[in-house]
Amino acid sequence: DADDLIPPQFLKSIMGELENKDYDIVVFNRSDFIDGEILKFKNDSSLVESKVETDRNNLLLKLLSGVVETTAWSYIFSARLLKENDLKFSKGRLYEDTDFTPMLFNVIENGCILKLSPYGYCYRIEREGSIMQKSSLQKTFKMCDDRYFVLQRKYKTLKTALGTNNEKLDIWYFNEMCGL
Repeated sequence: DADDLIPPQFLKSIMGELENKDYDIVVFNRSDFIDGEILKFKNDSSLVESKVETDRNNLLLKLLSGVVETTAWSYIFSARLLKENDLKFSKGRLYEDTDFTPMLFNVIENGCILKLSPYGYCYRIEREGSIMQKSSLQKTFKMCDDRYFVLQRKYKTLKTALGTNNEKLDIWYFNEMCGL
C-alpha cells in the first residue's frame, strides 16, 4: 500500500533470500503503526531474526491457522508463478488478496517464512480514507457478498490442496462462515 512503510534493508533482506536459495516465495512479518506515528529507522531496521523453510502444504496449513497472513504485501514471490499458472486477482471485489493468496500458495514448491527485526513490513493502521474503514450500507452488503465469495474460493482451493477429509479445514471454514 502506498501509505505504508518499508524500513531500510527490508528489500535487501527479502530479495537476498529469494535469490540465494531460489525460493518460489518469501513470506515475512508485519509491524503495525498508527497513522501519524513517527517511526525511527536505523540502518539495521529490517534484519532477519529467524527463518523457517517451508513447502506448499506447510504454508497452506500456516495460512489456515492464521500464522501467515493473506495480505498481498506479506510476501514476495517469483513472477514466473503468475505466468505459469495464470494467477490473477479477482476483479471488482474487496478482499481480493485474501482470495489470491491461497491460489498462489497452492502452486509454490518451496519458500521460507522470515521474522524481520525490529521491523517487518510497516502497516499503517487507523488511517482516514481507507476503503476498508469507510462505512455505508451499500459497502456493508458488498463486503458480506465479497467475503462470502472469497471464503468459498479459499475453501475450495484449500480442500483441493489439503484433501477432502481435513478436519482442521472444515472447522476453519465453519468458524469463518459463522463470522460472516
